[in-house]
Amino acid sequence: MDNLAFDSTQLEMQPRDAPEKDKQEQQEQPQEQQRAGGPEKQDRQQWSNGMEFLMSCIAMSVGLGNVWRFPFTVYENGGGAFLVPYLVVLVLIGKPLYYMEMALGQFSSLGSVQVWELAPVFKGKRERTQTLQPSSCFSRRYTVLDEVDDAWGISRGIGSPGLALSLCLGATWVLVWAVTCCGVKSSGKAAYFLALFPYVILFMLLIRGVTLPGAVDGILFFVRPDFGRLLDPTVWYAAVTQCFFSLGVGFGSLVMMSSYNAFDHNIYKDAMIVTSMDTLTSLLAGCTIFGILGNLAYESGQSVSTVVKGGSGLAFVSYPEAIAKFEVAPQAFAVLFFLMLLTLGVGSAVALLGNLTTLCGDALMPRAPTWAVSLATCLVGALLGLVYVTPGGQYVLTLVDYYSGTFPIFVLVAAEMVVIGWVYGLDNLCRDLELMLGQRPGLYWRLTWGLITPVTMIVILVYTIATAQRLEHNGRPFPDGAV
Repeated sequence: MDNLAFDSTQLEMQPRDAPEKDKQEQQEQPQEQQRAGGPEKQDRQQWSNGMEFLMSCIAMSVGLGNVWRFPFTVYENGGGAFLVPYLVVLVLIGKPLYYMEMALGQFSSLGSVQVWELAPVFKGKRERTQTLQPSSCFSRRYTVLDEVDDAWGISRGIGSPGLALSLCLGATWVLVWAVTCCGVKSSGKAAYFLALFPYVILFMLLIRGVTLPGAVDGILFFVRPDFGRLLDPTVWYAAVTQCFFSLGVGFGSLVMMSSYNAFDHNIYKDAMIVTSMDTLTSLLAGCTIFGILGNLAYESGQSVSTVVKGGSGLAFVSYPEAIAKFEVAPQAFAVLFFLMLLTLGVGSAVALLGNLTTLCGDALMPRAPTWAVSLATCLVGALLGLVYVTPGGQYVLTLVDYYSGTFPIFVLVAAEMVVIGWVYGLDNLCRDLELMLGQRPGLYWRLTWGLITPVTMIVILVYTIATAQRLEHNGRPFPDGAV
């Protein structure tokens, strides 16, 4: 479908560090257009060095999904056998998507909405999705939750935010603003700590965990394969969901962060490093957590399956119970563990907030200072987050997780692959990469971008719609009004 493609040389989104001819053309453009912001902004920030970008990508992709979501997903989807579909999905969807989103951002030097000037007919849809989705989601949930909780005997709806948790929430957003107040100039420096500190704690917990009695039984329980589950479509669907949740593709953050790169930065190397580290970190976290849970089962005389809780319960119930039974410095390990969770959460939040900040700075408030844009988005995020610290916050979390963080991402990514591979054109994308990196993508990338990944995403989207069921929380379905 290359006849439908837009020639990359005709696009208005000229890269900032393009060859000298392109630079000269940019300088000749009207000064009024440059002051208005957008593709030709000459004062756009850049990472101080390539390592800051790499650390920021690691801090975003290696997050809470690796620590509490991946281990339980592996456990309930065939144990070690789950790694087969997960690795297949990583190779055929995860890596190609990660590399492609990096390429889009770096070539255009634009945020996740403005970059869609490569196919202008799709720009409005993407912009409305990213700007209206959060507000419409939360406005709907307030009316829905009254009905949900009344049906379950909670007569006062979701309740009021707790003071202590609200203060903790506010402190977290203050921390996020402090990291993002100067754009990539400040977040790049903080990325070293946000990316590396969790590994220090994780290795300390791993070393301590595997030396505990019963740890081997817990790890074997985690990796023991059930190959019969490989024929179950839900296992493959879980692999796709986990891959998206873990890598952070489809949210626009990768495009945003890559847009602050130098034009010739080697994003291929970074994409391979981050996607590989993300998988290894998930396995490391799984062995750590189930090793400690194995000790908890050993001490209590129960089986490992009885002490495992899914979702947030794994991180905030099972794991603290296990740490409390440590004979050596349990308080210290508990503090380190929750400090690691905080660091992981802040690292992911910085990337997501940066996406919104870049959108506002590029398109909505081009003349506003970075600190003010960041402050405004943090205040909105803190106010919306109050709903999660109410007694019914878990109900809202379940709704938002699915209707804003799972299904819409499948739709966006499927559309993204179709637009880039079949509308913008595979040849144009490969020429863009060759212009940046001096090397044309190989057969693997051309096959995945042009055929395998978009077709697979369409199949996954159809399967998701065909098998959709009423959402449940704690085994109880939400009423019709919730969907």
